[in-house]
Amino acid sequence: MAQPDFHLPDAAWSGGHLLLADEAAVAKVRRKWFSASVASKTLQCPASMAATRLIGQIEDPFGNRELGTARHAVMEDFYTLPGGQRTLAAMDVIIADHAATEWSIDKLDRQDKQSLAANNNLRQRWVDEVTVGSRAIFNVEDPTRVNVHKNEWKIFTHLGKGPGDPNGVPSILKIDRVVIGEDGGHEVDDFKFKDGDEEAAKKALSKPNPRYGDDYGDQQRLYVAGIEAETGVRPKRASLIYPLLAGKYRGAMNGVRNIDISEPEIRKTLIAYKHAYDLMNASADRQKFETRPSALCSWCLLVNSCPVAAVGFSPSRDPLKRQASIDKQLAAASGQPSALQLGIPTLRPGAAPAEARTGAAPGVTVPKQPQNIEPDGDDLFPVTLGDLKTSQEGQEHVQDAPTAVEPAPTPAEVSEAATTAPEAFDPFADVPWPDEPSLNEPIPFGLPSARDFEPPRMWETAQSTAPTEQTTRAEPMDQNMSVRAEGPVYDESVNGALNLNSYAAMAVSGLVGEAYAHLASNGQVVSTTSLSRFADVLAGIVLRAQFELTGQVNFQRGAQTRLRGLLRTHLEHRPAPFGQPAAVWEQWLAGAQRFLVIGLTEAMNLYDRTPVQNDSHLYFATDVGAN
Repeated sequence: MAQPDFHLPDAAWSGGHLLLADEAAVAKVRRKWFSASVASKTLQCPASMAATRLIGQIEDPFGNRELGTARHAVMEDFYTLPGGQRTLAAMDVIIADHAATEWSIDKLDRQDKQSLAANNNLRQRWVDEVTVGSRAIFNVEDPTRVNVHKNEWKIFTHLGKGPGDPNGVPSILKIDRVVIGEDGGHEVDDFKFKDGDEEAAKKALSKPNPRYGDDYGDQQRLYVAGIEAETGVRPKRASLIYPLLAGKYRGAMNGVRNIDISEPEIRKTLIAYKHAYDLMNASADRQKFETRPSALCSWCLLVNSCPVAAVGFSPSRDPLKRQASIDKQLAAASGQPSALQLGIPTLRPGAAPAEARTGAAPGVTVPKQPQNIEPDGDDLFPVTLGDLKTSQEGQEHVQDAPTAVEPAPTPAEVSEAATTAPEAFDPFADVPWPDEPSLNEPIPFGLPSARDFEPPRMWETAQSTAPTEQTTRAEPMDQNMSVRAEGPVYDESVNGALNLNSYAAMAVSGLVGEAYAHLASNGQVVSTTSLSRFADVLAGIVLRAQFELTGQVNFQRGAQTRLRGLLRTHLEHRPAPFGQPAAVWEQWLAGAQRFLVIGLTEAMNLYDRTPVQNDSHLYFATDVGAN
């Protein structure tokens, strides 16, 4: 079976980002019509999302993804039949027809006796696998009694602050099945062909833990919103159907998980969905796609090249389960393209996308160079969380760029949417801090799927126990999108928004508090504008110092705490030059950043020296010469 060319030209790693210099490639990554699956992939890791779009997937006819696709196709044809004709025999005929197409001898390079025999054996294996998953639907429901309204319903709409919002996200929704319930209302079904034991069934069929989000539930809520936009009527129910898990979990013996489609839950889903869309566009505008290490790294095409990939980490306290998870990750990573096949070089942190046009041979790593951070026009903070501006390329701040509303798709676009799926300068750049892992170590922060290290399924998450999910609280959908869930401190965000219990929230709150204290203690008028501007000043200093030392710009990291402590010390002894000209401010900014870098570097040196016994006091003694 043909595999994609894994080489990714005109691309490079830089400071935790994947740079794409080819504008045509960026245009391909930027979807005209967004979807639930792309939203999930974008929030998981923008760099991985971009690579999957450009390279494609490794094809394995017996992989979970491919077998799931085959079973979905069987379900579509099966439920197109009139109710009375939906029998096991009819399903077997459909599977045989699909097998004849999938394993046609016309696809063989050679039709000799040996090749034909091998193809026939693989075909029979494929039929057996697809049959087991497809026939399991009879353990969930009586297919003859299902009143199907639509199969594989494809909807083009805009989803924003409410279903059908013309200024919302241009979306394509592909819905497995919509049935008509006993009360005449529409009910949305989505087939999931996950298999497993009782523990796996409990995870899949129970209400999810909010800590990990609810990707599959969000997918169904988007479908509900899309159908409401299309028909003007909201469906009464949405469910996930797991045929292979039927009877394995007593909390949902029929293998069905009912999804909470209450107003507050749909609103939260739409917020996260819009955030994912904005993130995709902002990344494309900058031509920089962030890497987000997680438990899913081993199943990413880029894992063997990515400088921050998290492989070989498990949070399990059970040694046997932990080792089994690690072994599974290592096995998955070994099946991905090698760094040499991908051919993505590494540039210095802060490199411009245009520098990715290196022409270097596959696998070449470009040595890091000194980075001279200079003011960019009237922007004194050129290195920010988003690398929002690069004057050399004439780019504008992405938040100033309006989001275009795409026109209705042409037939050609509809067809395409349906088928596409020596380190001399900075010796400390890769030195880990006591509580911050190095770039080559597993990253234990913000793992969205740390509870499950199986191959990434776009929307599945860990779950607690509840057969249904409907909440009793009802809130109107209005302009104030204020729903904000909280999670553990090591999760930076929840549903695409800042987790107010996270290390990052502590960092930004501390900077705002420090900005207020310094303004007030230096006789400055404290207003919302002055507080915001001076908080930017302090944050810029810390982020640039963090970037210079670690190649990262991230409020969630442990280095942030150390640097903010040093900044507080600097402010006590070198107050900001309020009332002075810009040149004085620029000199003060450079001095503050330099102190933070020198201070943390000296802290690391002190750790290495461990001076239990030393004579350094003689340096300060008046009767001994300084040495």
